[in-house]
Amino acid sequence: MSRAPTVALDAFQKVHPRAYAARFLERGTRLDGRGLDEVRAARATRGALGNADGSCVATVGRTTVACGATRLVGRPAPDAPRDGAIEVRVQLPGLCAAERPETGRADALQELVARVVRACVRLDQLCVAEGAAAWCVRLDVVCLDDDGNVADAALLAALGALRDVRLPPASAVVTSPEDGLLRVVGGGGGGEGAPIALEGDPVPLTSAVFQGALLADPTVAEEAVADGSLTLVVDAGTGTVLVAHKPGGPAVSVSAVAQCAKRCAGRRVLEQQRAGSQRSPAGAA
Repeated sequence: MSRAPTVALDAFQKVHPRAYAARFLERGTRLDGRGLDEVRAARATRGALGNADGSCVATVGRTTVACGATRLVGRPAPDAPRDGAIEVRVQLPGLCAAERPETGRADALQELVARVVRACVRLDQLCVAEGAAAWCVRLDVVCLDDDGNVADAALLAALGALRDVRLPPASAVVTSPEDGLLRVVGGGGGGEGAPIALEGDPVPLTSAVFQGALLADPTVAEEAVADGSLTLVVDAGTGTVLVAHKPGGPAVSVSAVAQCAKRCAGRRVLEQQRAGSQRSPAGAA
């Protein structure tokens, strides 16, 4: 008989998930016991993938995302002879969240990650020789476990992988006399080379919008009942908002956005380099 109340609550949550979450909100708390502005522990481990030119595995609570970066050298676009390129591919395999249909989520997240990367990286630092050669960095972002807020984990993983990349010197890029293609000589690997500089110290924070309240770092259960979401990327050093992303849903007041930005700037992410990786200490944040 002692199990009856628990069974009843579980049934109520499944049948009326929004009403169930609203009861917690009325008491100023959330389904997992956190406060409305409380975030889960976040960690970004660079150098986690041994075969990539740069990599990072990021966790936000149990949500886990890996990103591998691959360096390619090629000709710059004619209309941007001094710029390289960064390509982003995002995968949300069914394995990471069997109960959540993909329904375009990967494409939307890919656009968000690409937008944040464009805001945080100057592409002219990827130039090897103006009009002749430039680096293209491909970011492959894969969700391994989705317990909510994949956006923040994906952004931390992508930015961490970029920080982990080292670009060989221009002297390592040559034109092959056989086929005229650009090639990297001397391997161009290891921890030597120039890091990719990011604009400031970008930190992301996504909040779910639910019945007029903002729930920082939502779980998968909170995302299921949310009316919308708001993702901010803020320079932790200056508090400047680098990117604001709100894909539809109810309006959010200017004061609420300002509070989210302040919360985002103060967010702590444990950043570390995997033991045994060959990156130099200068690449650590």
